[in-house]
Amino acid sequence: MYSKVMDRPSKSFPENAPGPADPCGALYVHVPVCRRRCAYCDFFSLVADADLAAGIADGLVAELHLRAGALAGPARTAFVGGGTPTALAPQDLQRVLAAVADHTAAGAEFTVEANPTTLTDQMLAILARAGVNRLSVGVQSFDDRELAVLGRTHSAAQAREALNRAAAAGFSNLSLDLIYGTPGQSLASWAASLAEAVASPATHISFYNLSYPDATPLARAVDEGRLTAMDEDLQRDCYELAIDALAAAGFEHYEISNAAKGGQRCLHNLTYWHNRSYLGIGPSAASCLDGRRSTNVADVEVYLRHIRQGDVPEAAAERLTGAARAAETLMLALRLTEGVGRADFRRRFGLDPLDAFSATFDRYRRAGLL
Repeated sequence: MYSKVMDRPSKSFPENAPGPADPCGALYVHVPVCRRRCAYCDFFSLVADADLAAGIADGLVAELHLRAGALAGPARTAFVGGGTPTALAPQDLQRVLAAVADHTAAGAEFTVEANPTTLTDQMLAILARAGVNRLSVGVQSFDDRELAVLGRTHSAAQAREALNRAAAAGFSNLSLDLIYGTPGQSLASWAASLAEAVASPATHISFYNLSYPDATPLARAVDEGRLTAMDEDLQRDCYELAIDALAAAGFEHYEISNAAKGGQRCLHNLTYWHNRSYLGIGPSAASCLDGRRSTNVADVEVYLRHIRQGDVPEAAAERLTGAARAAETLMLALRLTEGVGRADFRRRFGLDPLDAFSATFDRYRRAGLL
């Protein structure tokens, strides 16, 4: 942890001091079902037949009821991601969303991820009836050639149509994802996608640099010379262009890869960046509950067997205390443009971050990075 990003702390933290309680108010549900896997994706998901997808939905509902006691009352934010939750059959998604709503406070931010081809009028009605008030749409690009390279199942026209349909259905808190660094992408095509994004009904835009996880089709294509990864200087130019274009359109660049308009920051993701407690439900989902971090098994059959037996489907767990938890909190908070709240950090860990990690701050100051 310390060698690459953080130097060892300059002062000792009380390793076992509990600090202020960190009640859990964030709920994440992982739906590991897709209609087709994208060429760059290494998230845990699979193309499931109808029976398996229905079984997964049942398992998610059962695990949520099993573990809801970890929440400190109704969740303040809920996020149903994947995979593609809206790839479930309507009746299966309805069951999952109803269970989430049962454990979520009225009026809380309730997000569901979707791909453009799944946002039919029927699906939008199901989402609205369930209380979903925020959609995160995986657009990735408004260039059909780039979408084909990424292995996406939609066209640019379908993405535009889905966003407009969602806005017409009353979803005013709309987020879309974009990817830069796609092989063959130019600064001009990236600028065109950004222009379409800011002209769309979206009030939140995430812009991610393409990565090449091992064993993905895209990584193999680059390794075999069938595609050429974007030059790093051009990637930097794309990133800086995004920041400037979004700011000019009235979006607040509040996190490394996220910008929001009209105060529509993603409250759920802020839980992660502030290193607060959250409960994760579903195969491969992660939880962090008052410093104890755990991960569910990344195997659907094993996961469902645990659930049928009434067991929590954990694969691994660790407890972060003292310096390790403080360093992680500092690294995550520095993703935010607002930075680290020193008073809050002192309340949580008993030391001022500038004193606790003085060597790290000095190093970054000398490099002109802080």
